[in-house]
Amino acid sequence: EMRVLRERGICLDGLRISLRAHLVTPWHIAVDKARDVRQGIGTTGRGIGPCYETKAARVGVRAFELVAFDRQLLVDRLQKLYDFLAPIMTATEDRLPSVEEVAEKFRIAGDALRLHIQDTDAIARMLVADESKRVLLEGAQGTLIDINYGSYPYVSSSSACSSGACEGSGLPP
Repeated sequence: EMRVLRERGICLDGLRISLRAHLVTPWHIAVDKARDVRQGIGTTGRGIGPCYETKAARVGVRAFELVAFDRQLLVDRLQKLYDFLAPIMTATEDRLPSVEEVAEKFRIAGDALRLHIQDTDAIARMLVADESKRVLLEGAQGTLIDINYGSYPYVSSSSACSSGACEGSGLPP
């Protein structure tokens, strides 16, 4: 994705990715697709809901793990994630990558993203404190698709109403 953007002349020097961002794996995508076939909720099939699920279960892998730990620690974290998702993934017919294969892809991604993975909460707080700066928080959907206040179960996995801006950015209300 970054390569395509650069080929189109888009400068990514200002791109920042939160240290706390949870990473979607091919396993999350497989679970998302398999569940959507059974439940018919109409997800994007991009693994976002299952990624939120592993975040809440405390077995997700976050962006800082691409750059802060050695390979074996990342492999161990991915194994825990795989073990958590394995019972659900048995329903898919797709060939899923091994823990080692995902670890290698994450190593490559970590090398490419190393300069962009930063403490974005601190950056946002610093910019807000500087009264000459403005911070734009991007959001989508709205209250009716919010995990707490939406038309459950046909909702997003995140807090999509206005209060979610504080939760997602690390900024106080």
